[in-house]
Amino acid sequence: MRMLERIIIHTILILGAIATILPFVWMVSTSLKSPAEALQFPPSLIPKEWHFENYTKAWFRPEVSFLRYFTNTIYMAFMIMIGTLITSAL
Repeated sequence: MRMLERIIIHTILILGAIATILPFVWMVSTSLKSPAEALQFPPSLIPKEWHFENYTKAWFRPEVSFLRYFTNTIYMAFMIMIGTLITSAL
């Protein structure tokens, strides 16, 4: 009986881990696809052609200041961390 409980618990944990990791894997996979391949139906998990230049295109795109967004995110995370430390220490 104990072995059956362990199998059930591990099955639930493995399914939960897959459900948690799958969106991240999908995001990374889609970011490495061409626009046409990312929108094709039915979708595929593994890209046919790997487009690592998508990251450099996103970083240096003139109409979208990715560096500014990244800096704002770091600033906000730092300020929230400081605020949380100050209020929690009281």
